[in-house]
Amino acid sequence: MEIKIYFNRTSAPPLLENFSGYLILLSPSNWDDFGYKTTFNIHICDYSKNPCIKKSFGIIKIGQLAQSPTNSIFETEYFKYYFDLPIPQRFLNTLPNNLFSLPEYEHFYFDLENYFSEDLTLLSSFYEKIRDIVKNNLQHQILTENFFIKSFKRTMCFTTQQEFQWLYEKTKSIDIFEKNILKAKQILNHNYPADLEEDINIMLHGFLIATLENYLETTFITTVLSSDSFILKQALNDGSTKDLTFKIQELNNWKNTLRKKVEDSLKTKSFHNVQTVIPMFKTTLNCDIPKTTWLVPAVEKRHDCAHRAGYTKEQKKIRISKEDIDTLITNISEFVRKIQLQILKID
Repeated sequence: MEIKIYFNRTSAPPLLENFSGYLILLSPSNWDDFGYKTTFNIHICDYSKNPCIKKSFGIIKIGQLAQSPTNSIFETEYFKYYFDLPIPQRFLNTLPNNLFSLPEYEHFYFDLENYFSEDLTLLSSFYEKIRDIVKNNLQHQILTENFFIKSFKRTMCFTTQQEFQWLYEKTKSIDIFEKNILKAKQILNHNYPADLEEDINIMLHGFLIATLENYLETTFITTVLSSDSFILKQALNDGSTKDLTFKIQELNNWKNTLRKKVEDSLKTKSFHNVQTVIPMFKTTLNCDIPKTTWLVPAVEKRHDCAHRAGYTKEQKKIRISKEDIDTLITNISEFVRKIQLQILKID
């Protein structure tokens, strides 16, 4: 039996006379994830039966490359005239190459395997046609797409599928970073009494540099420990581990022993001095480091904010304006974005 895809504004199956295959019926939900309208109800209609038998398979997310917030895929050029076509001409053999799907819940795969249990060829064909990113190994094509970051990563399927565990670990630190940046913007744009604004900005400056430090620390440690080659490279670059020796009884398990020693060394290392931490991304992880002429004065000012409540060693009050904080947010966000794009490309 053949399988076709059909988009409809409701979940009502079309009336068909000359079709006896399976129809994947996709209808949009009103739900959105931070503005991204990717949620669809998915049904399979078996037209070999009369009347056709419709079975629900729950919710599926469908996103498009370069998709913008608040717009569903129906608002793209591809679907501009789709709903004006006669029903048979709206049948698709597969989703277009710029569309990708991921189910909301993991039991979606189990339910499908049961449904197509008598014909696994149909099951494979189904996954290909809906361009499921897990079953077709398409994850790497969309890692930096906003619809993936804002919507697909919120599914239960993302947090339970083994194929995403490495990515889940890699992106925890950027998720925390983005939440802190959002909080900083909210605080910055709040209306405070004039005599408090300067002190709020001093606290924000320290908070933003600490947010950068946390991102660098957690990202570096997680990435290094995810790879035997990075562990060995870091061990050779780290003064506390490069001269390690192993006892004979440790040789059978030397990789795990080395990993533990590198991990212990990294966890005792201070990541407050970002000027010494950033080069580690280059020497160990082979990252290209963006220009950071703004960083040294920002870190020096952070010491006055965090350790002396906004005063220099000479007890002079430092001045930080709202515009200064806005610029710092821009600089930090752009720097982290460039680093994170490289981290995601590391296998």
